[in-house]
Amino acid sequence: MKRVAIAWTLAALGWMPGCTRLGPVGIFANYDPPDESTMNQAAERKRERLIVENRETTETLERERVARTTREPSQCMTASVEPRSGDAVPNHLDAEMIMAAVAKVTTHVMSCGDRSPTKGRVLVSVTVAASGCVSAVSVESTPDPPLGICVATAIQRATFSKTATGGSFHYPFVF
Repeated sequence: MKRVAIAWTLAALGWMPGCTRLGPVGIFANYDPPDESTMNQAAERKRERLIVENRETTETLERERVARTTREPSQCMTASVEPRSGDAVPNHLDAEMIMAAVAKVTTHVMSCGDRSPTKGRVLVSVTVAASGCVSAVSVESTPDPPLGICVATAIQRATFSKTATGGSFHYPFVF
Protein backbone atom coordinates (compact mmCIF):
# COMPACT_ATOMS: atom_id res chain seq x y z
CA MET A 1 0.00 0.00 0.00
CA LYS A 2 2.82 2.39 0.87
CA ARG A 3 4.52 1.70 -2.46
CA VAL A 4 1.37 2.52 -4.39
CA ALA A 5 0.92 5.76 -2.45
CA ILE A 6 4.55 6.77 -3.01
CA ALA A 7 4.39 5.88 -6.70
CA TRP A 8 1.11 7.77 -7.10
CA THR A 9 2.62 10.85 -5.30
CA LEU A 10 5.76 10.76 -7.47
CA ALA A 11 3.65 10.43 -10.61
CA ALA A 12 1.53 13.40 -9.50
CA LEU A 13 4.70 15.44 -9.10
CA GLY A 14 5.78 14.55 -12.60
CA TRP A 15 8.28 11.81 -11.91
CA MET A 16 8.29 8.99 -14.33
CA PRO A 17 10.49 5.94 -14.51
CA GLY A 18 13.73 6.82 -16.20
CA CYS A 19 13.32 10.55 -15.45
CA THR A 20 16.29 12.16 -13.71
CA ARG A 21 14.48 15.30 -12.53
CA LEU A 22 11.65 15.46 -10.11
CA GLY A 23 9.18 18.21 -10.85
CA PRO A 24 5.83 18.93 -12.45
CA VAL A 25 6.08 18.09 -16.12
CA GLY A 26 4.09 21.12 -17.30
CA ILE A 27 6.17 23.70 -15.45
CA PHE A 28 9.81 22.63 -15.50
CA ALA A 29 10.07 20.06 -18.25
CA ASN A 30 10.90 22.56 -21.01
CA TYR A 31 12.41 25.31 -18.87
CA ASP A 32 15.77 26.60 -20.00
CA PRO A 33 17.36 29.32 -17.89
CA PRO A 34 17.98 32.49 -19.92
CA ASP A 35 21.40 32.73 -21.47
CA GLU A 36 23.59 35.81 -21.14
CA SER A 37 22.58 37.33 -24.49
CA THR A 38 18.88 37.13 -23.56
CA MET A 39 19.59 38.81 -20.24
CA ASN A 40 21.66 41.50 -22.01
CA GLN A 41 18.81 42.13 -24.45
CA ALA A 42 16.35 42.51 -21.57
CA ALA A 43 18.73 44.90 -19.79
CA GLU A 44 19.18 46.89 -23.02
CA ARG A 45 15.40 47.17 -23.51
CA LYS A 46 15.02 48.36 -19.92
CA ARG A 47 17.83 50.90 -20.39
CA GLU A 48 16.23 52.19 -23.61
CA ARG A 49 12.85 52.50 -21.85
CA LEU A 50 14.49 54.48 -19.02
CA ILE A 51 16.23 56.76 -21.55
CA VAL A 52 12.90 57.47 -23.27
CA GLU A 53 11.21 58.14 -19.91
CA ASN A 54 14.08 60.44 -18.89
CA ARG A 55 13.88 62.29 -22.24
CA GLU A 56 10.12 62.72 -21.84
CA THR A 57 10.61 64.02 -18.28
CA THR A 58 13.32 66.44 -19.44
CA GLU A 59 11.10 67.69 -22.29
CA THR A 60 8.22 68.18 -19.86
CA LEU A 61 10.46 70.11 -17.46
CA GLU A 62 11.71 72.25 -20.35
CA ARG A 63 8.14 73.05 -21.48
CA GLU A 64 7.18 73.95 -17.89
CA ARG A 65 10.30 76.10 -17.54
CA VAL A 66 9.54 77.97 -20.74
CA ALA A 67 5.96 78.50 -19.62
CA ARG A 68 7.18 79.90 -16.28
CA THR A 69 9.94 82.09 -17.66
CA THR A 70 8.27 83.54 -20.76
CA ARG A 71 5.92 86.45 -20.23
CA GLU A 72 4.59 89.40 -22.13
CA PRO A 73 6.36 92.74 -21.63
CA SER A 74 3.19 94.21 -20.13
CA GLN A 75 3.46 91.73 -17.26
CA CYS A 76 6.64 93.32 -15.95
CA MET A 77 6.01 93.98 -12.27
CA THR A 78 8.91 96.27 -11.52
CA ALA A 79 9.71 99.64 -12.97
CA SER A 80 12.51 99.66 -15.50
CA VAL A 81 15.55 101.83 -15.07
CA GLU A 82 14.99 105.23 -16.61
CA PRO A 83 17.71 106.83 -18.72
CA ARG A 84 19.43 109.85 -17.19
CA SER A 85 17.59 113.11 -17.64
CA GLY A 86 18.42 114.87 -20.88
CA ASP A 87 19.62 111.62 -22.50
CA ALA A 88 17.80 110.21 -25.48
CA VAL A 89 16.53 106.64 -25.24
CA PRO A 90 19.19 104.36 -26.78
CA ASN A 91 18.26 102.21 -29.77
CA HIS A 92 19.31 98.89 -28.25
CA LEU A 93 20.94 97.33 -25.21
CA ASP A 94 24.67 97.76 -24.84
CA ALA A 95 27.14 95.80 -22.72
CA GLU A 96 27.12 98.39 -19.92
CA MET A 97 23.32 98.19 -19.57
CA ILE A 98 23.43 94.41 -19.56
CA MET A 99 26.17 94.23 -16.91
CA ALA A 100 24.40 96.78 -14.69
CA ALA A 101 21.08 94.92 -14.78
CA VAL A 102 22.63 91.47 -14.32
CA ALA A 103 24.71 92.76 -11.38
CA LYS A 104 21.48 93.56 -9.54
CA VAL A 105 20.30 89.94 -9.67
CA THR A 106 23.69 88.25 -9.30
CA THR A 107 23.10 87.44 -5.62
CA HIS A 108 19.89 85.60 -6.54
CA VAL A 109 21.69 83.73 -9.31
CA MET A 110 24.61 82.75 -7.09
CA SER A 111 22.22 81.46 -4.41
CA CYS A 112 21.00 78.99 -7.05
CA GLY A 113 24.54 77.63 -7.29
CA ASP A 114 24.81 77.47 -3.50
CA ARG A 115 21.67 75.31 -3.31
CA SER A 116 22.68 72.98 -6.16
CA PRO A 117 25.11 70.11 -5.60
CA THR A 118 26.00 70.24 -9.30
CA LYS A 119 28.62 72.74 -10.42
CA GLY A 120 29.34 73.93 -13.92
CA ARG A 121 28.40 76.54 -16.51
CA VAL A 122 24.83 77.70 -17.15
CA LEU A 123 24.28 79.67 -20.36
CA VAL A 124 21.04 81.65 -20.60
CA SER A 125 19.54 83.47 -23.55
CA VAL A 126 17.66 86.62 -22.49
CA THR A 127 15.22 88.72 -24.50
CA VAL A 128 14.46 92.21 -23.21
CA ALA A 129 11.49 94.31 -24.32
CA ALA A 130 11.81 98.00 -25.16
CA SER A 131 10.27 98.79 -21.77
CA GLY A 132 13.28 97.16 -20.07
CA CYS A 133 11.38 94.13 -18.82
CA VAL A 134 12.72 90.64 -19.46
CA SER A 135 10.24 89.11 -21.89
CA ALA A 136 11.86 85.67 -22.27
CA VAL A 137 14.64 83.61 -20.75
CA SER A 138 15.76 80.23 -22.05
CA VAL A 139 18.48 77.98 -20.74
CA GLU A 140 20.87 77.13 -23.58
CA SER A 141 23.06 74.75 -21.56
CA THR A 142 23.18 73.59 -17.97
CA PRO A 143 24.82 70.75 -16.04
CA ASP A 144 21.61 70.26 -14.02
CA PRO A 145 18.02 71.17 -15.12
CA PRO A 146 16.89 72.46 -11.69
CA LEU A 147 19.98 74.73 -11.56
CA GLY A 148 19.15 76.11 -15.02
CA ILE A 149 15.52 76.75 -14.05
CA CYS A 150 16.61 78.57 -10.88
CA VAL A 151 19.03 80.78 -12.84
CA ALA A 152 16.36 81.55 -15.46
CA THR A 153 13.89 82.51 -12.73
CA ALA A 154 16.45 84.82 -11.12
CA ILE A 155 17.30 86.49 -14.46
CA GLN A 156 13.58 86.99 -15.11
CA ARG A 157 13.61 89.51 -12.22
CA ALA A 158 16.19 91.75 -13.88
CA THR A 159 15.16 95.17 -15.15
CA PHE A 160 17.02 97.02 -17.87
CA SER A 161 17.09 100.60 -19.09
CA LYS A 162 14.41 101.49 -21.60
CA THR A 163 15.50 101.26 -25.21
CA ALA A 164 13.85 101.96 -28.53
CA THR A 165 13.92 98.33 -29.69
CA GLY A 166 14.88 96.16 -26.71
CA GLY A 167 17.38 93.42 -27.41
CA SER A 168 18.61 89.95 -26.64
CA PHE A 169 21.85 88.44 -25.44
CA HIS A 170 23.47 85.29 -24.06
CA TYR A 171 24.98 85.35 -20.59
CA PRO A 172 27.09 82.62 -18.92
CA PHE A 173 27.15 81.91 -15.19
CA VAL A 174 29.85 79.64 -13.79
CA PHE A 175 29.25 77.85 -10.49
